Amino acid sequence: MELTNGDTLGKKLKSGARYWMSRADIKSAGLVDQVYREALGRTPSREEAKVANELLGQPTNQQSIEDLLWIITMLPDFQLIR
Repeated sequence: MELTNGDTLGKKLKSGARYWMSRADIKSAGLVDQVYREALGRTPSREEAKVANELLGQPTNQQSIEDLLWIITMLPDFQLIR
């Protein structure tokens, strides 16, 4: 419960969104690919990329990046459940 409802993850994702906003190549079309590669070690599927790019919108802002990071964090392939 702490993972999805606590402040710890929320603060980390906010920090992560600030990091991505500070990157010089933030406006490139490859932002979604870069985030997926760093977070999951893979590129997004065609459908994932479409949804993520729609979510980010133009211009991309910190809140939309944070939302994308939340979505990625909740994917089954990001989580290790024992």
